[in-house]
Amino acid sequence: METIELFKWVNLNHVPGWAEKEGYALESTWSETGNAYFLPDSKKYEVPKGYIVGETMDGFKGLFEQDGGLVELVCHKGEPAIMVHPDKYLILKEVFS
Repeated sequence: METIELFKWVNLNHVPGWAEKEGYALESTWSETGNAYFLPDSKKYEVPKGYIVGETMDGFKGLFEQDGGLVELVCHKGEPAIMVHPDKYLILKEVFS
């Protein structure tokens, strides 16, 4: 079972309907606009079947479908998830050591 370490972030300048309020990233240094605050603790999760960890074109870690498509990690009901359809989410399972 492959695992990934995820960092939760909060958008300090969140505008409803315009930008995400919170989400998850594979690295705590990522910030597209400089407005993300990363919570200090990371957690480990299972990489779902059909997905792999790789490197984005920008040189960051990313989660990809096996066919190579980069997926966005979102926060769904407080948990990290992959949006597989606009109304369907794949919640990631936390790994406890």
